[in-house]
Amino acid sequence: MLNILRHLPMRYQDKTYQSLENGGIATLAIFADGDDTVHIDSAEVLASLVSNAKIVVIESSGHGVNFRRYKEVNSEILSFIDNLASDNETENIAR
Repeated sequence: MLNILRHLPMRYQDKTYQSLENGGIATLAIFADGDDTVHIDSAEVLASLVSNAKIVVIESSGHGVNFRRYKEVNSEILSFIDNLASDNETENIAR
């Protein structure tokens, strides 16, 4: 049973994902292509429900990618935040 649950995508998160879409919330999701707990199929579900989500897949990594590959993950997070800040500055200038 545990093995079956580990290989399912993050089920029943549609409502949560949809609220991200409806609220216009900037969304970054980082997945590992070898994660047996949060399966990579979850990235496709998220992308289909949150049109503005940035999906990053870390290759050749498993569960706990934020610890195992923290330099890559941190770089992606900082880049995402920098882009948000740049977008906000551009919007403020346009006003």
